[in-house]
Amino acid sequence: MGERRTVKIVMVGDGAVGKTALCSTFVNNQFPQDYIPTVFDNFSRLETVDGEQVTMSIWDTAGQEEYDRLRPMSYPDTNILIICFAIDSKSSFVNIGQRWIPEIKHFCPDVPFIIVATKSDLRQSQSTIEKLRKEGKALITEEEIKSHCKKLKAAGYIECSALENQNVGDLFYEAVRKTKPKSHKDKKKKGGLFGIFKKK
Repeated sequence: MGERRTVKIVMVGDGAVGKTALCSTFVNNQFPQDYIPTVFDNFSRLETVDGEQVTMSIWDTAGQEEYDRLRPMSYPDTNILIICFAIDSKSSFVNIGQRWIPEIKHFCPDVPFIIVATKSDLRQSQSTIEKLRKEGKALITEEEIKSHCKKLKAAGYIECSALENQNVGDLFYEAVRKTKPKSHKDKKKKGGLFGIFKKK
């Protein structure tokens, strides 16, 4: 048998968008009840992806600006990045292009990235929709997100709910797939994540 492959996955995005919740739900099958801002955390999980045993090394980073000088310590040897934003937070969505893309292009210029919309369960929350409406706001639409992702040349896009454990496992499995060397046959395929994930 050959050596088992390790895939380093780094999670980035504004604070409080749900990065840690995604990690905890995937690794521990448990949604964290209390919000505790992350400084840095590392999770490891052995999975079989498309018949290949892979060790996923998942790095959860702090999104707060006060950690801007420390966060780059997580970037060396990264295989794929996951940029998270919350569908009820316009600022976290805008910051994908204004803050996170410039940072990862500087430190990880050739590393692919997936954009993840967290808290997808809020699309069915009338109380959240009404609260945002009273504030003159709205949930970010799938059309807005897909258009933005294509403009930013993301390797893919997916909506997840850590609370309902929706698409969480699919996200990390697809992240691993995006790190595999592409065959000639794979290069002919189109669509990728944009056409794979649908709300269940």
